[in-house]
Amino acid sequence: MKIVVYQSGGRYRRITLDGEFDAPAVRASESELTAAMLDDADVIIDLRQVPSIDASGMRLLLSEVSAHADHGGKTVLLGVDAHTRRIFKATGIDQLVPVCDELEEAVSRF
Repeated sequence: MKIVVYQSGGRYRRITLDGEFDAPAVRASESELTAAMLDDADVIIDLRQVPSIDASGMRLLLSEVSAHADHGGKTVLLGVDAHTRRIFKATGIDQLVPVCDELEEAVSRF
């Protein structure tokens, strides 16, 4: 999985994930994602290029969102596919972190 971090003039940071978000991807990218979310900046995690997320990917997302909140940051998920959105709703993840379809909607959450 590829991770690209975009700064938005200080308002927020967008972290774009590209590729499968499965156990091998988690092992390969966990430290990079952690480093990108280390401070208290507001973060949009852009999942529009992620075709699927398995349990290890969801676990990493929750862990990073929680740690980021502990540092005073807010996180919004962008572009979650329909299947993953149903899982987020069934497990209550959507109650812990906002899930948006459009970038403008995600930015408005800060």
